[in-house]
Amino acid sequence: MAELVGGAILQAVFGVLLERLTPDAEFLNFIRGMKLDKNLLHRLKPTLNAARAVLNDAELKQFKDPAVKEWLYDLKDAVYEVQDLIDDISTQTQVCDFSSASLKVNDRDMRIKLEAITDRLELIVKHKDILGLKTNNFFFRLEKEGEGNKIGSRTRQLSYINLNFPSSDDVESLKREKALRTILGFDSQWIPGSIGNTIMQLDLKYLRVLSFHNFKSLKTIPDSIGEFIHLHYLDLSQTSIVRLPDSLCKLYNLQTLKLHYCNNLEMLPNDMHDLVNLRYLGFFGTRVKEMPRGMSKLKNLQFLSEFIVGKEPEAANIGELGEMQNLMNGIKISKLENIKNGKEACKGRMMEKQDIRRLRLSWSSGDCINDSRTEKDILDNLQPHWGLEGLTIEGYRGTIFPNWLGSRSYNNMTLLRLEKCENCWMLPSLGQLPALRKLCIRGFDGVVSIGVEFFKGDDCASVIPFSSLECLEIEDMSAWEEWHSIEIEAFPKLRWLHIFRCPKLTGSLPIQLVSLVGLTVSECPLLCCFIPRCPKIQALGISGSENVVLQEQVLPPSLRHLKISGNGMLEAMAHSEVVHIKELGLWDCCNAISFPVVRMPQSVTRLSIGNCKEVESLKQECEMSQKEASVTSSFLPIEMSPILDYLYIAECHNLISVLVSDTPLQNLRSISIYSCKNLKWLSNESEYLLPTLKVLSIHSCPEVEPFPEGFLPSSLRELRIGNCKKVLAHHTEWHLPSITSLTIRDFNPDTVKCFPEGCSLPPTLTTLKLDSVTSLETLNCEGLQHLTSLQELRIDRCRKLKKMEGEKLPTSLRKLIIDRCDLLEQRCRNKDQEIWPKISHTPAIRLSDEWFSFHPTTHRYYVVTDKYIKVFPSEVVLYCSSYELMILCMFLLHTK
Repeated sequence: MAELVGGAILQAVFGVLLERLTPDAEFLNFIRGMKLDKNLLHRLKPTLNAARAVLNDAELKQFKDPAVKEWLYDLKDAVYEVQDLIDDISTQTQVCDFSSASLKVNDRDMRIKLEAITDRLELIVKHKDILGLKTNNFFFRLEKEGEGNKIGSRTRQLSYINLNFPSSDDVESLKREKALRTILGFDSQWIPGSIGNTIMQLDLKYLRVLSFHNFKSLKTIPDSIGEFIHLHYLDLSQTSIVRLPDSLCKLYNLQTLKLHYCNNLEMLPNDMHDLVNLRYLGFFGTRVKEMPRGMSKLKNLQFLSEFIVGKEPEAANIGELGEMQNLMNGIKISKLENIKNGKEACKGRMMEKQDIRRLRLSWSSGDCINDSRTEKDILDNLQPHWGLEGLTIEGYRGTIFPNWLGSRSYNNMTLLRLEKCENCWMLPSLGQLPALRKLCIRGFDGVVSIGVEFFKGDDCASVIPFSSLECLEIEDMSAWEEWHSIEIEAFPKLRWLHIFRCPKLTGSLPIQLVSLVGLTVSECPLLCCFIPRCPKIQALGISGSENVVLQEQVLPPSLRHLKISGNGMLEAMAHSEVVHIKELGLWDCCNAISFPVVRMPQSVTRLSIGNCKEVESLKQECEMSQKEASVTSSFLPIEMSPILDYLYIAECHNLISVLVSDTPLQNLRSISIYSCKNLKWLSNESEYLLPTLKVLSIHSCPEVEPFPEGFLPSSLRELRIGNCKKVLAHHTEWHLPSITSLTIRDFNPDTVKCFPEGCSLPPTLTTLKLDSVTSLETLNCEGLQHLTSLQELRIDRCRKLKKMEGEKLPTSLRKLIIDRCDLLEQRCRNKDQEIWPKISHTPAIRLSDEWFSFHPTTHRYYVVTDKYIKVFPSEVVLYCSSYELMILCMFLLHTK
């Protein structure tokens, strides 16, 4: 592919450099203080301008003239050096602001370096006809398998993807490349944690971007991370880190710190307030329970995923949040129970944060309250700005809501969630919110009725309630009994109505729902009403609410998805001429069902039958064009449609053989069977009836025969067996086709102690997984030797497994994963001489979440250039704008 040089990268860097060379730049004052030669700066700026002026012309000519392309490479390399020098000076000024220490950059050395760079730039600008070509790759992507160019001396941006086994050569290359600006990894969960620590201990002084996203085996961050003084972007999301070192707070240039879903992280460093350039701090999905004091010093912070209100004097209080005036987008404010009163809540200055678009206010304590008025005052003084678009309130402990909630002034609010407000006895007036499109109400145990106050306020008599609402969800209302004033004209645009788990609800549903396309009523046993006329309805689900019936006893012609329980709706099906239903579910229908009477629509693509104990038949007379059938019953002789795509059967306790069809099921690709206690056979003609079956899962079927010859079709490629005692106990009798993947799970305490015995496994296996085989004590390597295609062996939660017999595992094995097998893991870690020689040849060995051993492999390097730059994550564009190069190197990663 044609390689591009310069473009957006150089234009972005030129913009930064020239901006910082203006007379008002901080680093100029620093230079003057060091008595450096200002003439050098006067030479440098016009030289950069001259280079920038010819850049666009050179970009076009590089395709035809290799000399121009080489000139661009030289220019780019020199510009990187200019940026490094300026960043050195800028960083030193910040260090001096925090400490009496300095970087001790020698004036003479700095002047010599600046002179050399300036001279080089001037030479490059004057001589655009330099000849000769070299390998000039600024961007590399490292990927497993294959061979290619090694990391070059000019490499600045390095990325890797799906890199399972980094070689020692790769690590040595990193040690030599001290000028790297970027190291980014994707899908790096298989890399040993030691590699991450090795990278962070390298001399990478000019590193700007470092990502260990999804680096599962990374558990610790070394103190040496504090030496990456130029770092702007650090992503440690989805790693296993427990703590962050205090040295991280010395990264004064850091603008983005991502810690999302670090499940073991419990606290942030105490000196977080020193990261004065931080613009993005995200730690969703962590165990962090409080924030350190001094967070209000982060004046540049624009995105903060969560602010945790602490108790003084140990942690940050709500007043510190009030000082963060540049916050934007979304934020969660949690542990609001630590706010003492409304006056203290005012210090949060929420009304002044006009760039906050999504807000979540959360109380986490369920303690009883002494004064509901104080609780109301606290929420009243947390009122957000009028520009808010989405609001969630959860765990609010007051009995009523303040007046601002539901005000028409929130004319941008499209989403509102009210959850677990257990003390509230009435809902706020929400019907006058002009832009509200989705409303979720859940867990109001004190609300008995919903009346006029919910639809409109006293000053909104002429307003149509919920004029823009499209989705309404009401859930877990244990005391709710009735909707009042449902005759009010409301919900003109409502498309989806969902009511779940309201056991005392007895009243009616709204009458006029002309725009409704989906209605779900679940576990409302006392609700007795007609489903209102909905001419556009496409999806209807009624379960655990047998007295909710159609008003006209005929299914609407617009219906496409129908899921019902009980017998109340069956008559409607019997009297309807519906030909367009795609999905049909019948559950808990106690009466005998004869499908010809129900007149199964010919258009059904997915059928689910659950707990219909007296189902009589599902035979050829009801053949349909279903793609998927999910069947749960006590007795069900089945005759399949020839175009069935997926079959799910559960709790068919009298079922002995699954297939009774007379014709091949040409489209059936996957079968899952669960809890069929008497099932013995898949079919007596599976080769003929299942010519395209690829995946078979059989779970909790204790009587299934141990795969005699002809039980499984030759097309099968993936087999999953779970808790099928008879099958596993006789695994030496298996007749398996040429499958490539086998998963075995068994909780029985005495099924099999040694696996495998004999040569019952096919040599085509590439993946073998043993999961929770409770009785397994010994792995027989000899029984695996003939598996010449086996590449991955995964053993998980086999608590009794301790021994390995035979010479060694197959030489084809590339990956061995042993997880939560304490006895065997301990012997592997100790390199027990009875175990280690059997596994040591495997290139990659992972014990639980840590790679214990890895061997060198070859990798492929991809040159990735400006032409393939993709859209960068928005948070980095917004919050790291002063380091444009970072924006240009993360996208290179999925390009081949």
